[in-house]
Amino acid sequence: MTGSTAALVSFEESSTLLHELAGVEVSVSRCSEPPRRSAEIATDERVCVERMGQGAPTMYLGMDGTGVPMRTSEVAAGW
Repeated sequence: MTGSTAALVSFEESSTLLHELAGVEVSVSRCSEPPRRSAEIATDERVCVERMGQGAPTMYLGMDGTGVPMRTSEVAAGW
């Protein structure tokens, strides 16, 4: 996440985005570290993941602002 945000916006904005979107405190200087650490960061992000329970069997990625289309079986199941 750090590498992705830092590649798109300034290091300061990257730090702010990570805090706002992921709740992670990453200093501006940490966002500006050289790319040589990107492999280490990527490994750390894959390893340090907390599971938050079982996810839904279907994830909807698009919405039009009027609602998310759902099958009757999904509504009945409480998804």
